[in-house]
Amino acid sequence: MNKAFAIPLVCFLSLIISFGSLVIGAEFVKGDSFWLGVSEAVALHQSDSKLKVVDIRASSDFQNIHVSNSLNMPLFQIKTKGFLRARPILLITNGIPDKQIDQEVNDLNKRGFQIQILKGGIHAWREGKGPVEGINQNVDSIPGLAFEEISRLDFSIKWNLLALEELPMDEFQAIGPNDTNVIKAECFQEVEKEFSQTNQDQPFLLYGFSKEQKEKLIQMANDHSHMVVFIDPPKTASYPVIIQNMKIKKRHDSVRNLESGTKSSSSCGCKSKTHH
Repeated sequence: MNKAFAIPLVCFLSLIISFGSLVIGAEFVKGDSFWLGVSEAVALHQSDSKLKVVDIRASSDFQNIHVSNSLNMPLFQIKTKGFLRARPILLITNGIPDKQIDQEVNDLNKRGFQIQILKGGIHAWREGKGPVEGINQNVDSIPGLAFEEISRLDFSIKWNLLALEELPMDEFQAIGPNDTNVIKAECFQEVEKEFSQTNQDQPFLLYGFSKEQKEKLIQMANDHSHMVVFIDPPKTASYPVIIQNMKIKKRHDSVRNLESGTKSSSSCGCKSKTHH
């Protein structure tokens, strides 16, 4: 081959390969949406040999349970690992959408990384039958956020708040996302109905549920590609329970409108709660 022709050809092929890498990265990280559902993530873990799973949880949590063949490191260390820049990265967290983590991931992607965050974290992965390793794989890893730390949430997300118990609404409005759709359910069946009827890929804040109910809701969230965060009760008893000021959006007939004090017909057979 003529050397004068060979050099431009090599440059052209290098350009094509580089462009192909960009296309692969663009398909993995779709625009500003860097959240990935469990079913997609498990399929990707099985089919893409280039995928690297990076778990940014504490080392002790990682030792208990983690995704098979995953790495454990703080988020800030990713930018120092050159070998990760050319590979798609699935980020494993505790499942809580933290605005600081979201911002750092967004910045890393702008630098050329290809990072997506697993919806629901390690617990959603386990419930979604993804392969796991660890010394205590049955550890309770349900993502929960302390009420006092609600301000950590990513407020750019349009949240739906589903409350099964009375919520200190004044405090939530003071520290929580302003544009939140609040729904007060009378019983768990109403919550299940809301989950199944709502369009897929919706973010939910959930308050007032038992461990068994949380397990079921996480499985339903995986099935419908919802993002869920459970809010723990306030640690101090000084929070007044003020539910009359709740902004209620009536999503279906079985949801009670607390402002009027009336309840429409319900098909779930729940007993009405008395609020004082």
